[in-house]
Amino acid sequence: MSDVLTLALGPADVPQACVAWVVDRLQESPGLGVRTIVTADPIDALLGKKIDVALVDAFTAKTTTHSETIVAATLPRHPARDQVFAQQGVLHPTDANPFGVPSGARVGVSSRRQAGPLLACCEQTEIVVIDGAVGNPQESILDHGLHALILTEQQLEDLDSSQVDIISMPPEVLLPAPAHATFVLMAHANAPYLEILLGLDDPSTSRCSAAELELLNLVGPRWPALGYLAQETSDGAIRLLASLSYLEEDLRSATVTKVGAVTPDPLATARACFAAFEEIGMR
Repeated sequence: MSDVLTLALGPADVPQACVAWVVDRLQESPGLGVRTIVTADPIDALLGKKIDVALVDAFTAKTTTHSETIVAATLPRHPARDQVFAQQGVLHPTDANPFGVPSGARVGVSSRRQAGPLLACCEQTEIVVIDGAVGNPQESILDHGLHALILTEQQLEDLDSSQVDIISMPPEVLLPAPAHATFVLMAHANAPYLEILLGLDDPSTSRCSAAELELLNLVGPRWPALGYLAQETSDGAIRLLASLSYLEEDLRSATVTKVGAVTPDPLATARACFAAFEEIGMR
């Protein structure tokens, strides 16, 4: 084993807390140092044996498969909830309107996934989709003439919240993106340091991420419909996510089989998913 292991990150944002956690854990191994670099394509660098380990998001790992590499560890999930951001005094959440935006508000979303649940609560809202990197959220609100902006916790984690309104949305109201804020370590299948990497795996996050991505394969772009469904069920999407965390491969496969070819209607698709979990039984 080399005395120094090279860990590569992609140009996309990987939380510094996540990187620091990985480096600290790896350096607990006697005699092992860690060098981190940023490269345009960590997986390509891994395949070319220019690095030892690639730190990428779970979705990238799922969609980039190679026989020479494996996901050695799924890291503990970074905060994944969506948050409503506004200037101080703008947001006033209620049971009927957990987003807290005023009637007729102009609200920016960083993903179209966020629009459906917002409109389900606030029908008069004007939605503005902010494409690309949001940058400074306060400047985005001014530039686009917004009352509020919905971003992820990761996008707002470095913001001073003392002079603004921020509401963290529970998953039963606004379902996070599949495997969002989940990062993995990829390595060669025969790497000599593989046992060390395997020791960093978080089994709960690994199961939850795999199930969410499998459900995404099933419902495709209709994933936001699960947010709609959460409005109609007593404990909604949080029950689904909780059950997904514990579903083993055979139960996930059975769920997909039972749902089968569902109607293209998104709400019916979401109901079919819930019905299948109910029939199989939730742990």
